[in-house]
Amino acid sequence: KRMEFLDLAHSGLHLGELGRCLVEEGLEVGDLNVSYNSDNLGSCLGSKTSHELPMFADGIRVGLFAGWLRCLHVASLNLEDAGATVLCNAMGSAGNSRRLRLTKLDLTNNRIGVGGCDAFSRMLDQFELIEDVTLSQNHLGDLGLEVIMEGLERNQEQASISTLAVEHCHISTTFRAEAYSRLERSCRRIEVRFGS
Repeated sequence: KRMEFLDLAHSGLHLGELGRCLVEEGLEVGDLNVSYNSDNLGSCLGSKTSHELPMFADGIRVGLFAGWLRCLHVASLNLEDAGATVLCNAMGSAGNSRRLRLTKLDLTNNRIGVGGCDAFSRMLDQFELIEDVTLSQNHLGDLGLEVIMEGLERNQEQASISTLAVEHCHISTTFRAEAYSRLERSCRRIEVRFGS
């Protein structure tokens, strides 16, 4: 079963069931939107619903490895650092033998902090290209953006991001200037959107 676009935003779906469909039933989706299905997944990783996010993340891993998943929208799921780590680790593990590509990754408003940024930074090791990354409305701060910058610098010959949105992420004006300077020095052509 192949679908170009599947919009499940605000649907109240169980992410674990969707993950099972992606893995076991061969559902292939090019552009997947599961935003605003907040079960507070990050907070409940130790509870009885802890299987939901790992099952979903496994489905995303399969889609990336097979090459049919191009856009992933997971905004406002309250992933927090724990949930972002589960998702990013699964996504990174899809690239064992080849470089991965995504057109869009939207992680807006998931209460992601430094721990989630670390997992995202390590995930970049497996990607050739993520055209548009949105991490806006998270709790990155200067330290979180620093961790992401380190991942970009570490992978400057391999991973490429065209646009990085980090609007409303508590990043200081001083660190914004430093980020621009570092990107210029490394010859990275990344548009960073900080917002106001």
